[in-house]
Amino acid sequence: FWLKPRFIFSSCYVCVGRPLFSHMALVSVGGGRSLRDFWIESVMLSNTLIGRDKAIRAWQYLARMLYGLTGKELFGNLLRLLAVSRKTLRFYKPVKVAKAVEDILGDKSLDPVDKALTVAEVSSDGFYSLTDHLAFAQRMGALPSLSARQVDNLDRFIEVFWVTEIVAVMCRELRTFRRLRLQEGAEACGNNAGKSSLKGGAVRVPSSETLVAPMAAYPSSSSVDGNEKPGKQPSSNALAEKKRLNLILLLKAFVCDFPVALYFLFPAAVKNRGRNRAWAGFCGFFSALLSLQLKW
Repeated sequence: FWLKPRFIFSSCYVCVGRPLFSHMALVSVGGGRSLRDFWIESVMLSNTLIGRDKAIRAWQYLARMLYGLTGKELFGNLLRLLAVSRKTLRFYKPVKVAKAVEDILGDKSLDPVDKALTVAEVSSDGFYSLTDHLAFAQRMGALPSLSARQVDNLDRFIEVFWVTEIVAVMCRELRTFRRLRLQEGAEACGNNAGKSSLKGGAVRVPSSETLVAPMAAYPSSSSVDGNEKPGKQPSSNALAEKKRLNLILLLKAFVCDFPVALYFLFPAAVKNRGRNRAWAGFCGFFSALLSLQLKW
């Protein structure tokens, strides 16, 4: 008998639910996609850990910016609550990092330099998450013996691993930027001329892991890679999509993440100045929006 209500609900969804929202398909949000598609994709994104984390990060840094501009404690309280909530999302992440490193080391599509840079990036993220557990313990009152200065020094030490992560991303994506330009030039000159101009007579197709951080769980590749999965139509504009992703990652690393990471290395007296909070909040907010767009 308990199956009956579920059947009725399912029938109502099929028979009534779709017509109820079918009008959304008439509204376009750009690129020929309907408002309903946009809505469904937003739900799918919210079901992922990275989607929730980056959404919280956007609100967190928006609160930081508003706190710096207005000085109102309402935004300060929101900032601190969201910062602690994001720390809980990093539980067990060091174990996940260990598996990611194993996968990267076994990835034959990465050249030695890209492999080393990606391992450095992912390992830095793992050490950041591991040491951030101490900050979470302090926030919950488990380390009452730490003075305010010691807490600030702990926070600054943790951010060092974010800096090393970003530097690894910047180095790898700059190499990818150059490689993509070489590939573009080879395609423009024709296959024969392009192959003879590159080492080994072959154009290297960057792998998805070269373009996007595996720990960030961005969509990489199968849709834009040169080696599409069976049954999927190959992309006719794969190189342009790779260039777009590469430029977004470079913009995110150089303009947004790196300045904010350096901001967190300064003492609390410098970080707590209103104008410094404001610009760091703006950069972090913009970075979070870019992350959501990449994941979308």
